[in-house]
Amino acid sequence: MLIRTTVLNEDNYFSIYFRESLNTNLNPNQAYFQSRDITNFLHGYLHSDVVKKKIVKRNPFRERYNNNNDLVIHVRLTDVAEHNAGLSYYLDVIKGIVFDNLYIATDEPKHDIITKIRDAYPTATLLEYKEVETIQFASTCRHVVLSHGSFSGVIGYLSFFANVHY
Repeated sequence: MLIRTTVLNEDNYFSIYFRESLNTNLNPNQAYFQSRDITNFLHGYLHSDVVKKKIVKRNPFRERYNNNNDLVIHVRLTDVAEHNAGLSYYLDVIKGIVFDNLYIATDEPKHDIITKIRDAYPTATLLEYKEVETIQFASTCRHVVLSHGSFSGVIGYLSFFANVHY
């Protein structure tokens, strides 16, 4: 039996979200859900009182919310290192923040950018959690510095009580 599958190429998030049903595949290579409208919508939803309370309650690091002066930076590299803002971006932002502990979340801990940040801040701690735990921990820090991409975006969305730099 041959089943015909249509791939959505030109639909945006809202046209998909408001459909009664989805009978096609989404093409992840063309489904960029990071427009201003989408990010504002997601931020508003995640920061609504009911949703925010549920997320905070389920975070295993929830005791850290509003209870630290820590800084976490997320440095996305690996397959998109050429799009990274670069070492000076991170060092300039870090320099302007007063913090107690510096944490680094990255997908490439041996990259030159990470090495140089750690050289400049030798007490920095490299986060070695699994992805979900990294997001949960990072979102509890008082200061958050983001990179590009969805992973960083999720950290930013869930950093309810933080100063977020992006």
